Amino acid sequence: MLLGLDHELNPRSRRALKPNFTRHPIERVRQHNKLARKYIIPSWYTLKPEDLWNINIPQLLKETSYILATHNDKKLQEAVEVQFAHFIYSSNMIEGDSLDITETIKIVRSLIAGSKVDLLPDLQSIHDNESLNRAIVLRRAVIQHVGAFIYLKEQIFECKSLSERDLRVCHGILTDNVPSSVSVKSYQGRHRTCGFTVGKLLKRRKGEEEAYCDPPEKVPENTRSWMTRYSTTLNDSDDPVAAASELKIEFLRICPFFDGNGLMSRLLFNFLLMNHYPHILVTFGEFRSERSKYRHSVRESIRSQAPGIFSFFALQNAAGSALQQLEGLGPATQLELSDMSRLKADLSLISGRNQEEGLPALRDLSLN
Repeated sequence: MLLGLDHELNPRSRRALKPNFTRHPIERVRQHNKLARKYIIPSWYTLKPEDLWNINIPQLLKETSYILATHNDKKLQEAVEVQFAHFIYSSNMIEGDSLDITETIKIVRSLIAGSKVDLLPDLQSIHDNESLNRAIVLRRAVIQHVGAFIYLKEQIFECKSLSERDLRVCHGILTDNVPSSVSVKSYQGRHRTCGFTVGKLLKRRKGEEEAYCDPPEKVPENTRSWMTRYSTTLNDSDDPVAAASELKIEFLRICPFFDGNGLMSRLLFNFLLMNHYPHILVTFGEFRSERSKYRHSVRESIRSQAPGIFSFFALQNAAGSALQQLEGLGPATQLELSDMSRLKADLSLISGRNQEEGLPALRDLSLN
């Protein structure tokens, strides 16, 4: 199946992997400090650090994926397709504009079903050339997102290794015919050869120095090193959300291409996440408030050299995705109902349902 729903999960002793926090106090401190390095909670969020200590986050998402896999039916497939469309919509909105969500879902479903999608929209809704050109650009952005994801799945899903060619080709598919915001022609799949600051996300505060990406002469070497770590994480990770978040922030710091680095980083993040947790992905920011939190978490992660800031944002959204999929399942067995009740409670806690909106200041998870 297109979105990785054929991925096989090992239903091994799920509860056995849950950590025992009644062990020696030194072990507890080590476990808590490890968690503190991975996730940094915003101060506006009512979740307390100690609330996370008794939740094995990777195991929580793995158990959820296992239950979802046992309900791998048409309804779930359709739900994942819709969520994938919401991811594309949110990623394009972060860049500034997107096709509306209804049209995005239609295109995604058609492409996944193997149908061809025309770049030309329904001309009845078009009133002038400007509207037509905009519609074509936005439809192309959706089509190319799906095409880039399919390319990744076909090239690296089985071998679990991302090559430089794969990265360049995927970037080319994703950004084909998309004008560069830095006025560079034919930038698709090309490493940048000039100095960059770290995008619009990192506009300087008063009295603050600019945050620069890696120097251009270091881009090829650092990109290869990044791809090695990405490939390693595809095969194995003790915490895929935290690892994918760290890789995303590092990708933006390296800034391998002249443009389209944000789009690529989000696509690669979700591809890695779905490799470990089928049916679960992150939408990043469908609404303005969520996009503000996304930009804030990326900016502060790079500025502070603390990817845990973005990691918690990603974890919150991954938990929300998992919770949404669980709630959409059909009839369950009595054992599943017991498990699902526990999983939903933990996912709801992490995802922040009914939490207050607002741009966060940041608070570390440390014990100090």
